[in-house]
Amino acid sequence: MRAADEGLRGGTHLFNAMSQLTGRAPGVVGALFDDARLFAGIIADDIHVHPANLRLALRVTGDRRLCLVTDAMATLDAPDARFSINGKTIAQKDGRLADAEGCLAGAHLAMDEAVRNMSRLAGAGRAQALRMAATTPAEALGLGHALGRIAPGMRASITLLSHDLEACGTMVDGLCW
Repeated sequence: MRAADEGLRGGTHLFNAMSQLTGRAPGVVGALFDDARLFAGIIADDIHVHPANLRLALRVTGDRRLCLVTDAMATLDAPDARFSINGKTIAQKDGRLADAEGCLAGAHLAMDEAVRNMSRLAGAGRAQALRMAATTPAEALGLGHALGRIAPGMRASITLLSHDLEACGTMVDGLCW
């Protein structure tokens, strides 16, 4: 909470590798929940965070403070790929990235899947899930004046989605990919 007073804007990977909420000590999770100035990033892959905690985080923080985070690694583009971090080999099995000891090491998650998961697993409405993927992260980064929504004067950086919320194209600063 002192860090928020000194300018901290939020925390990422909510519930992962951070002190947890307990009855007598709020921990990082409790601090992120409690302080309305703080944003929280969450990996909605049904591996890093249980669906009940996705729902709790959405209910407590709302879609204007909760940001979807992919933590995507090289395997996202090459599903059978392995890679190394700090001398440890990381492999993907059934959508879970882990080292030989089973410790999580990133995620095999694209942003459009995170949006769908927030709807499916956490009950977020379509507009809420899309806000958590675009507008809220832009605000968290202090870029809400330029990114995160479609409006005159904003940067033309958008993801084109199908009706089923699957990415089917992108535009970055007006250039299509």
